[in-house]
Amino acid sequence: MRERTFGTEPAEGRARAARRGVCAVALAALAAGVANARPAPQDGSIDEFRPRAFQLYDTPAARARAEEAEGHVNAGRWSEALTELQTLIEEHRGEVLSAGRPMADGARYPSQSDVHAGAGSWAVQKLFELPEAGRKLYRDRFGRLADSALDRAIAAADRGSLARVAQRWPLTVAAERAWWALGDLEVELGHSGDGLRAWARAAALRLDDPNRTTTTEADWRTLRDALAALDEPAIGALARV
Repeated sequence: MRERTFGTEPAEGRARAARRGVCAVALAALAAGVANARPAPQDGSIDEFRPRAFQLYDTPAARARAEEAEGHVNAGRWSEALTELQTLIEEHRGEVLSAGRPMADGARYPSQSDVHAGAGSWAVQKLFELPEAGRKLYRDRFGRLADSALDRAIAAADRGSLARVAQRWPLTVAAERAWWALGDLEVELGHSGDGLRAWARAAALRLDDPNRTTTTEADWRTLRDALAALDEPAIGALARV
């Protein structure tokens, strides 16, 4: 049996024409809000990793980890900071941190109500805010492990494993590749909405904006413009979004 090649350049070339047609229809549906009325999720699909409503689960352990990580980052102790941030991602993903009132982008005043940041998403954002020394150390520490897991997931065409690679090691090259590959696989299986969401996550990582939200048609136009403005070519990304 021939090995599957999701996320590779040959696969992109063969599927590009089909994807463009699918994307045009799916984008219109997403912009109209139709994509939210979806059938029951397929086993192993991206639904396992989509945020859901949850009860607030604010644990002292997660708060302590976050405080330790913040202290290490402020002191430039990158190795220790990475240990704490990765633990939050792997062991406290379903938990939240203490309530705060953050300032939204472009806002003049902070939120008027308490906001609980997810421990995992907070840790991911902190990783992407690290200076290059910290980011390089992260990739050196986890890059090979993430690459191996990605290779296995692609060979098995395993959607759940692809998403797990992306979410477990978000600052690695493999994370972005995993989201692109997952999007390719979902589209080839006819799950256009899930494919688009995976591609949006991949593009967000390419733009160093891991918690970016892309839902409306205007969001997609902004995303494509941001990719086109990158110094490094993003041809594969632009072919998808």
